[in-house]
Amino acid sequence: MIEFYTNKNYRSYLAYKVDKHMGKYDDSFKLKIFDNNIFNCSHTLNNRIKLIKINDLDIKIIEVENIYNNPYAIRNLIKETPHVLNRQVNTSAYPGFVSSLNYVDLTDLESILNNIISKYYKDIEFKNKIEKMSFSTGIYNRSMICSENQQLLTHKDFDNGIAGVIYFNTEDEYDGGTSFHYDEKENYKLAYLHKMKFNTMILYPSDTYHSIFIENSDSFIETYRITQRFFIR
Repeated sequence: MIEFYTNKNYRSYLAYKVDKHMGKYDDSFKLKIFDNNIFNCSHTLNNRIKLIKINDLDIKIIEVENIYNNPYAIRNLIKETPHVLNRQVNTSAYPGFVSSLNYVDLTDLESILNNIISKYYKDIEFKNKIEKMSFSTGIYNRSMICSENQQLLTHKDFDNGIAGVIYFNTEDEYDGGTSFHYDEKENYKLAYLHKMKFNTMILYPSDTYHSIFIENSDSFIETYRITQRFFIR
């Protein structure tokens, strides 16, 4: 017997797992299943694309509001997906926890990215076509990270590509966002701060120095900084 229940567009099943040793059922096992339609996007972008130019750095940041049609369902999915401490599995500067789902269809988002990049980032030569993206997420929480992993490092990702972030924090959780900086010759001085906004995507050249930016020292202790992250080479 399987009991089915719904919560908005996020669906969960209560399933039974056979205990191989005892030969009995254990109904404490919950199988999480979601509807891939939660990743549908609106393709009417005319009034939602904002071009931000940082002239001193000669870079372009693209902002798109309301990127997903079902952002609350995606937020719930991220919060219920297991994450691992980034420093245990990667050498990147991200100080929080990461996860990646490969069997997810992000065709709508890929189409939007292809359209934006072909218009605004013509000067970048990409090695790979944007297709079959994984759903990669990052969660940052101060209280869950030991002190040596709390440092928010100013860094760049790689040369000749695009990096992107989609915020999933609701308005009551807003604090900071993503900061963009001059290079080491200028001591990584702050050049621009993009403030987080729910269900908003930002794109920027991957060789731009940047960092998580948090204004208040007591933020993201009881709550989490929740993002989708992607890199296009």
